Amino acid sequence: MPPIPISREIAISVIEVARIDKGIADLGLFVRGLIFGNPLIDQIRARGTVSAETVYAATLEALSAEFGPSPATSLQTIFYSAIKPR
Repeated sequence: MPPIPISREIAISVIEVARIDKGIADLGLFVRGLIFGNPLIDQIRARGTVSAETVYAATLEALSAEFGPSPATSLQTIFYSAIKPR
């Protein structure tokens, strides 16, 4: 794929799209990581309107209802390269 100019100084091109499909062995642990394992937890605590455990329980319930007790997940990463056009 030829580079795509996004400005006079930079052009990008997609190098690779990597995807994996994998089952989630423990949905509870997965949801715990979603809620407590990223900066979202700081925003939940800062707002103080609901506990992080309540958000965890609601998220677990919603994902279980939507995808079942042991869903699979697809992860995709797109690697880009930025170049300076000549």
